[in-house]
Amino acid sequence: MNGWKRLRRTHRELEAILHVDPNGRSREGDQADRASAGEEREFAILNRERLRILLRQTEQALVRLETGAFGYREDTEEPIGLKRLMAQPTTTLSLEAQQECERRAR
Repeated sequence: MNGWKRLRRTHRELEAILHVDPNGRSREGDQADRASAGEEREFAILNRERLRILLRQTEQALVRLETGAFGYREDTEEPIGLKRLMAQPTTTLSLEAQQECERRAR
């Protein structure tokens, strides 16, 4: 599957997931049940935020595909390796650049 189709499919799947409201039913039960339900809600909120971020990244990658900027680093416009793009199609950095950013962040 080429990168364009893969990004489009991912985009559609993320939109479908994010447009479905999470189950907001409250569970009754003992304190442990309520605590567990609270943890589940918190996890669902965090997961939805992660999905929103991925959706934005996917939309940005689709724009880069349309404009011809896909596959090039956003900071230097150098090419990003094909293996990196296949593994992480929303990336804007080469593997080396990503590793350097992570080293500086420590």
